[in-house]
Formats: sequence, structure tokens, C-alpha cells
Amino acid sequence: MKLKENNLIPILWIFTVLFYLLRSILEPIKYLFLLFSGLLVITSAIYGLSKLKWSSLVKYFSAIKEFQILGIFLVLGIFLSEQIEILSLKSLINFLGITVFYLIYFEYRQHIQLIRLLKGWIILTLIIALLGLLKWFNLILNLNIGWFSGFYEYGISLVSEYNFYACYFIISIVIFFYALYKELVQTKLIANQAILLLFIANVV
Repeated sequence: MKLKENNLIPILWIFTVLFYLLRSILEPIKYLFLLFSGLLVITSAIYGLSKLKWSSLVKYFSAIKEFQILGIFLVLGIFLSEQIEILSLKSLINFLGITVFYLIYFEYRQHIQLIRLLKGWIILTLIIALLGLLKWFNLILNLNIGWFSGFYEYGISLVSEYNFYACYFIISIVIFFYALYKELVQTKLIANQAILLLFIANVV
């Protein structure tokens, strides 16, 4: 059974957001982000954005007019500069990417379930937390598991910035408590305690 565009594009959108948010906490995730963002843009161009009506575009640009003004200043800054800087071009690419990304959300917002986004965040963060502890055991017990060579070489975290790494898990704890409060995840005492301990262990 083939996924319809109203299902496929929102799913790709959610995974792209998750991998974007988590790409800095786990180095290999950035490649998944690039893959899913490419699939999202291609799929949207074929099935979704090609059907856009002028009235929809007017509503969209009206909704993000402040953001577009920033884009105008960015473009003017590039044109008025004596020498084009790579950082300015990267900023322009990021600006265009965010514009297209939000346009997709604007068109499919009724089909994008943010509950899935929260659940996906928790699941992916759990996987990363387990990898973090495995790397810690690998370092402490001298297991010499070569698979971890793709991550940050030194230390016990998966990235070089410990504070940044720990901050993600603090945010994840807040998200997890929110999901419990809203009953978006099942309330199981042992499982919940295990999840929290896993997150806290990575923070410590």
C-alpha cells in the first residue's frame, strides 16, 4: 500500500525536524538530516508545492513577512559587500531552506501531528543516551569497540561539547515529563524510571 502525499510529506517533515534538532548531539545524524531534507524537498516539489495556488503563497508570505524582511537585508548585505563571504552564502542557503521548510509546514499543517514529533524526540534521544553510555563503558572498561571511532574520539560523550550534550538531555527530561503530563506516552513506573535514569546519567 503506497503512502499518499498527505501522509508521506508530513512523515518526512517530522523526521527532518527530529534529525535537524538532534544532529548536533550525535555526529552521524547530520547525514540522516541531509538525506531526509533532500527527500522532503524532492517529494514536496513533485506532489505538493507544484500544486500551490497564488492565494496560498500570498497568505504564506504575509504570515512570515517579518522573516522575509530579514532575508531582504541578508541579500542586500551580500550584494553591497565588496567581497562575497562564504558565511554570508551559508546564511542565505539557511534562510532559503527555512523558508521552503516552513512553506511545507504551512501547506500540510493539518496533517502534521506534533505528538509524533514529541514521541520521536523521546525515542531518538533514548537511542542516543544508550549509545552515550555504551561509549562510556567502552572507554572505562577498555573494550576497544572500533564502531565508536566515528564519534568524538576523546571523553565519554558522543560530541566534543559536554555542556551542549548535557543540555539536550535536560531538554529531553522536560519533554518527557510534558509527554507524561499530557498522557502522550504510557505511564509505566519501571520504564519511566529507567528512561529518566538514562537521561540523567548522560547529563552527569
